[in-house]
Amino acid sequence: MNKLDVAIVGAGPSGLACALVLAKAGLNVSVFEKNEELGQNPRGETIRPDPRIDALLGQGFLESQKVHQVKHRTYFSHTGLRTADREISSWNYIIHWDNNIKEMGKQVSSAGAQIRTKANISSLKCE
Repeated sequence: MNKLDVAIVGAGPSGLACALVLAKAGLNVSVFEKNEELGQNPRGETIRPDPRIDALLGQGFLESQKVHQVKHRTYFSHTGLRTADREISSWNYIIHWDNNIKEMGKQVSSAGAQIRTKANISSLKCE
């Protein structure tokens, strides 16, 4: 087995973006996800388009994931009892969470990183 340079726990947007950058830099990367499939644990519905991330994923990737775009949001407190209405300075894209994560996963895999699902990580040992 090849030496693993980087282990990333969690295949959310941050973990996948990190894996993509590192794999494109030539490192041997594995992403460990506890769920059976990518995108099973939604943690948001919007993304802020960033040209650097779009270039990394492939020009037009974020636009292809957009269902709708908004400049005004209602935020809910953790209890759901309070709200705050806000105008946001730049467009946010409403996305379909699991489709977005699965498409990001394809980009990560094509860059050479391994995505391992059904991974139950209880501890890490670095050598």
